[in-house]
Amino acid sequence: MNRNRMISVASAAAVFLLIPVAAAHTASAVEPVEPVEAVCAFQQLADYPHVTRGDASVHGWWDWVKPVPADCVKASGNKADVTVYLQTSLDGKEWTTRSEGEKRVYAGGGSVARANARYTCRNTAKTKWRAVVDVDVVGIADLPNKTEYPHRDLDCGF
Repeated sequence: MNRNRMISVASAAAVFLLIPVAAAHTASAVEPVEPVEAVCAFQQLADYPHVTRGDASVHGWWDWVKPVPADCVKASGNKADVTVYLQTSLDGKEWTTRSEGEKRVYAGGGSVARANARYTCRNTAKTKWRAVVDVDVVGIADLPNKTEYPHRDLDCGF
């Protein structure tokens, strides 16, 4: 039996590949890690920050890069823990997390398959907001890479 484990490696397009590596080279995971013979690739996704009912809001989700090997879906149950961070900046260089949301969701997004972070606007000052997403596919070890999305200026001060 092959005792390979999976880790993620970021590519330039915010796609993360889960590739087999020898078990001796992986750190222990919180959940059991299934040996997988396939190369699995997924994306960490987010919408632009926006104002909804007086709150700055952002959604994060994930999806497989097609085609998806059956071993990837079997090992993960087609689920991942998605954490989305809602961040602000005054200068576009230093970012502060104002809110975060986490949810275990199926691949693909949609209104029930995404995490949400919200922050109540204190005033209408023009402020830079961005989303940062971290996806941990269930049952498969990966690196702690996060995807930072471009900012949007919103009339929502903190």
